[in-house]
Amino acid sequence: MAHRRTLLFIIALLFPFALYASPQAATSAQSTPTQQTGSRFTRSGEIRIPSKHSALPAQGDFQAAPESAEDQERRQIREASFHSPDPDHLYKQLYPEIKDPGTKLVDGDRETTDLKIYDYAGGMIRTLPAGTSAAVIIGTVLSGKAYLFHDHSYVYSDYSIRIDEILKPDAAASLVVGGQLVAYRLGGAIRFPAGHVRNVLNQGQGYPKVGSQYLFFLGRPDVNIREYAMTLFATYELANGQVFPLDDGMDQYEGKSQSVLLDQVKKLIATSKNGDLQ
Repeated sequence: MAHRRTLLFIIALLFPFALYASPQAATSAQSTPTQQTGSRFTRSGEIRIPSKHSALPAQGDFQAAPESAEDQERRQIREASFHSPDPDHLYKQLYPEIKDPGTKLVDGDRETTDLKIYDYAGGMIRTLPAGTSAAVIIGTVLSGKAYLFHDHSYVYSDYSIRIDEILKPDAAASLVVGGQLVAYRLGGAIRFPAGHVRNVLNQGQGYPKVGSQYLFFLGRPDVNIREYAMTLFATYELANGQVFPLDDGMDQYEGKSQSVLLDQVKKLIATSKNGDLQ
């Protein structure tokens, strides 16, 4: 069974208020087989696909391949932006150190899930945040990989994205059609040396599918960090002329015409240029 917690958590960069609820509520959502690459549940019945239109989470190794000193420094700067290094910080209390279980089966299975559920302050959620996004693009996901924080406190996943169309350029970066960028989501799956896989997931917050095209509203609060945040409740798969929200709770956009949504987004971007942030 997924671990249970009832503590308040502040999500950096995205939405500031969240409250943990019981993981039992997570089993009711139905999956969409064409949007994912495996079963919604582990063999023991734990969730491994956290939203209706999510793919399986990206995976990474507990013992990551060596990186250059430059890459290590850049990654630690990014991780510091996610949470405070203070060992007494609330983040560290909520997320205990992720440890290698060795050859021991965890909860009797080789794949387990650490699932967290949030209730968001509705007024803080912007489903089409054109004005407040650093960039808005249409892009195709090329690959994804999960990383363990250097202090083993949490997991995040980086996705390499090919830029197919730029709806709103980043004033602090040179984005070009055909180029690539990296956008991340918190959570992911970690493989341990003995073969155990631990999914670290947030209920209702999906992961994009490699090879699929999405409308991305991208956050970049620190211009010195070149990777982007994949904004919650504002990432949409574009398939067969229709829209499929990556995160649950966005039913008003499910199956909506792709052209209608993109026209709406372009109007919002034009409006935001005139000083009306959306």
